[in-house]
Amino acid sequence: MTLTQHGHHIPLTSDEDEPPLSERRVARCGGVHLCKVCKADFQVVLDKRKEQQMTEESDRYVRKQSNPVQARKITEENIHEMAKWTGGAVEDSYLRLPSITGAVEEIPIGYYVVKDLNNGRFYGREAAEFESMYQQEERRHDAMRNPQGNWPHPSSSYGRSADE
Repeated sequence: MTLTQHGHHIPLTSDEDEPPLSERRVARCGGVHLCKVCKADFQVVLDKRKEQQMTEESDRYVRKQSNPVQARKITEENIHEMAKWTGGAVEDSYLRLPSITGAVEEIPIGYYVVKDLNNGRFYGREAAEFESMYQQEERRHDAMRNPQGNWPHPSSSYGRSADE
């Protein structure tokens, strides 16, 4: 619907399928800026756009879960090795990682350190949350090999989400 009930064009919509202005009846009501009927028609279009946008954003979130990642659970035994792998530091039994915003993320023992293979960023995830989002993928030698060859441990490759 690109026209209001009174024949006015609704902003933010395509006018390709509208008849020319000379071939349609247009009320002198003031259009979407002044007329209550035209404003209501415009609001319906805006609401549909917002709903569509929210759906698209939700879909993006779901796809994000399917990104291949490498991950390891932090333990007291491997926390220093994890700091070396991530470029972080150990302080008071926390692995401290710099984030994109410049803040420092403190990841406690028992959490997973996750490396997004698409962008190379590291972040922490609570164990239960991580395990519900990802399942361990069978290791394929050449297809899963990191070009730098710097995976910290053979059991650390996690792949696609369980939803796929």
